[in-house]
Amino acid sequence: MILRLLPVIFITLVLPNLYLYFKYWRKKYSAIKILSACLLDICLIVGAIIISCNETMSPGNLSIISIYLLTYMLVALPKTIYVLSLILFHSLGRIWSPIKKIAHPISLTLRIIIFICILVGIFYGPRHLIVKTEHIQSHQVPQAFDGYRIVQFTD
Repeated sequence: MILRLLPVIFITLVLPNLYLYFKYWRKKYSAIKILSACLLDICLIVGAIIISCNETMSPGNLSIISIYLLTYMLVALPKTIYVLSLILFHSLGRIWSPIKKIAHPISLTLRIIIFICILVGIFYGPRHLIVKTEHIQSHQVPQAFDGYRIVQFTD
């Protein structure tokens, strides 16, 4: 499962850091500060490689994968949205220069909103599922389907 996502994980963890490095960090910070800022991303990349290379990872043991994916979503998704919005605002700033002044506050606000939405989804969502049971009777459904259960998850 992680092996299929490895390119996406790699791109969303590396490219935002490369953009931030070349645009902001290399002028202001030392290599140690930059490395410490990227340490969790490096751990997530190494973790993805280890999980994808582990042959004993089976559907029966999804706790490691779910913890990894939750950590990935909390780290990579807000940072990727932050960088994409910065790129968008800086591109629009070439057309209309006042928008460059609000690029960082709006991008940071988007990053915080996405982080909070993910946290709410992680901690609030699973505890508030609504189970609704519907019994369907129809002459058009074959008798062989009597007693079958269909599960549907929706938002």
